[in-house]
Amino acid sequence: MVVKSPNWNEKQATLQKFERKNKLDKWIPVEEKFDVVVGKNGMGWGKDFVSFANSDEPRKTEGDGKSPAGIFLMGDLFGFEQSSRAGYRQLKDSTYCIDDQDSEFYNQIIDSADPKITSNPPHNEKMREQVLYKIGAEIKYLSSRKLGTGSCIFMHIWKDSTHGTAGCVAMEETNIQKLVQWMNPKLSSAVAIFPKDTYDKYKTCVGLP
Repeated sequence: MVVKSPNWNEKQATLQKFERKNKLDKWIPVEEKFDVVVGKNGMGWGKDFVSFANSDEPRKTEGDGKSPAGIFLMGDLFGFEQSSRAGYRQLKDSTYCIDDQDSEFYNQIIDSADPKITSNPPHNEKMREQVLYKIGAEIKYLSSRKLGTGSCIFMHIWKDSTHGTAGCVAMEETNIQKLVQWMNPKLSSAVAIFPKDTYDKYKTCVGLP
């Protein structure tokens, strides 16, 4: 998947799906691209990609309202409903995503009912209370607790096309439904998130569509 915005500060973007059978094949677009929103303050280079940043380009930090720029594997699908689908997490009242840098669970989705979770678990974002998480997918953004480079980055339903996110990629509900149906848990899925000019600069050298 490729998410492109006009520039670093823009919250409006588009998402295009691509497929290929192996690394030697060309990327083939799937369906038409559609509108998404990214962070309400645009994008900033993600932790593992800051070496690409020019001096005037932003870096992603906790609470900055920016989506991380870079290339990221996709994690579990999630939602409110039960499902037997592989790689799916049902959100419960005890499901939290942790954005507290002081927590050992920073940038993790945890179940506070899990006996492995110690007493007084850090209750940050209770995911079941977020109606926009009714259906979604985890973006595996490898953050740094010490540096506070951002946490809990997902694809999920948008509020509308004019409201950016806290750092996620959000879209119309029908589009996220189609997206999670298209994603195959047996195959590797990834998302590239960039401003257009930056994407064009690096796409050939890193093999992007």
